Amino acid sequence: MKTALLFLFCLVVIKAQFFNPLTPCQSDENCPSPETHCCRLGVFGINTCHVRPHHGWPCGLTGLDSCPCVPGFQCVLKPNSTAEAWCVSMDLEWLAQRPEE
Repeated sequence: MKTALLFLFCLVVIKAQFFNPLTPCQSDENCPSPETHCCRLGVFGINTCHVRPHHGWPCGLTGLDSCPCVPGFQCVLKPNSTAEAWCVSMDLEWLAQRPEE
């Protein structure tokens, strides 16, 4: 049983090495899917592919601390907040801007 678990663990680690989305890149086109990933400067000073924020995910308004939102969404401030932002559908942007009653 221990041998089987060790074998499965090794397979998972090897698979993660080959399908790691944080692969080095030069531009968004080098990432697995430019619509869902973007090329950003990583922690060690190497450009790597990062996941773009989806609906409801936190994001950076300036675009410096996160990728832009996936197509069809944009980063807006949360209601009653001056710093927190999230990705919302461009059709639902008015909901994020509406003050709470």
